Amino acid sequence: MAYTPILKEKVKAAWLSGNYSSGETIAKEFGIVRVKTIYDWAQKHKWGNFREQVAQRIAEKVVNGIADWQIKQAKVGQFMQAKGINKLRGVPDNEIPVDEARQLITSGSDIERKALTFGREDNPNVTVNFVNLWKIAESKEKDITP
Repeated sequence: MAYTPILKEKVKAAWLSGNYSSGETIAKEFGIVRVKTIYDWAQKHKWGNFREQVAQRIAEKVVNGIADWQIKQAKVGQFMQAKGINKLRGVPDNEIPVDEARQLITSGSDIERKALTFGREDNPNVTVNFVNLWKIAESKEKDITP
């Protein structure tokens, strides 16, 4: 029996969707007389490989998206830390905005740490190498504590 290309595309979409439990249910849904026809089409046109390729592309997109997000968030954290450090530079000792600098440095450090360890929170061995910004701050004001 000859089937139209449109029907074959609908069957392919149903096969790839994973919403059907078997070829038998697809055959019943679309009026395919011989169930083996669906399996023959899937094998001939490599529908199984296509499903794996789509899953691989989706996984790559997700991983790349997370990596891009991590980089952007780490940069935001680094910017905030730098802004906090800059608040301590060139200011007379009696006018140092300690609280504001501490808040920027702490928040920036937290953002950067969370971005760089995203997805690895359950691993206690993950460490991120940070420049100890508090040493710079402490050189300006002894009572700054992390």
